[in-house]
Amino acid sequence: MSEDIDVVVKYKSVTELMHDLKASLIALIPVFDAADIPWSDSENYELLEEIAGSLFNGIVGYTIEKYFNDGQDFESRFAKYSFYYKDYSNKSFIEIINSDTQDNKKFIFVALSNGKEPFDTILYNIVNSYGKIEIDNVEMPFESAQFAYRHRDFSGQLTQYEELK
Repeated sequence: MSEDIDVVVKYKSVTELMHDLKASLIALIPVFDAADIPWSDSENYELLEEIAGSLFNGIVGYTIEKYFNDGQDFESRFAKYSFYYKDYSNKSFIEIINSDTQDNKKFIFVALSNGKEPFDTILYNIVNSYGKIEIDNVEMPFESAQFAYRHRDFSGQLTQYEELK
């Protein structure tokens, strides 16, 4: 017999959710080492990206989905972790809020990677106002970033949310 369990979600800022994602990956480093899962070698990221993607879905995606609870097909519209899209015109996504953005360009989060420290670097794409990628695989230090969720409704309208409260 299965029981429905109500999960209570604590809403936070999107930046806090992304910090939780980074902290969870760092906390798993001893597990990665014990299981011989490469996490510091950019050549062997496949399994790590699967794990990081699951954490991203559970920590960031789930919280955002519960916040909106709009009955829409959230999962197919929310940009996946470490997935390179050619076009974001029909996607909701995590945006890096940066004062350097110009000309309606958006910095769209793709994944975390290792720089000088574990998971201290953000990989992102620069996207124009039509959702087309202009530059991909750009790097930025994690600590300098602020994040927002860009929700795209079925009409194509984007709305920015920095706080989920």
